[in-house]
Amino acid sequence: IPGISGTAIYINLGWYDEILQMFGNLYMFEFLKIIPFSFGIIISTVIITKLIENLLIRHEKIFYSFISAFVIVSLVMLLK
Repeated sequence: IPGISGTAIYINLGWYDEILQMFGNLYMFEFLKIIPFSFGIIISTVIITKLIENLLIRHEKIFYSFISAFVIVSLVMLLK
């Protein structure tokens, strides 16, 4: 969804530094941390895809308005 980035979500959850450290240090790459992270990405992608599909089928006009609002707010925030 435009206006909602993974980085913003990680910062709000307080995980951004942990993820940067996990991928930033290639010599100490921790597979035990990346496995649950990868599963989370896959599961959330499937769930969000199904959610968006259902919203587009059932509430097309409202959902497009919602997406448009995110795009407009993102542009306003960039211009500040």
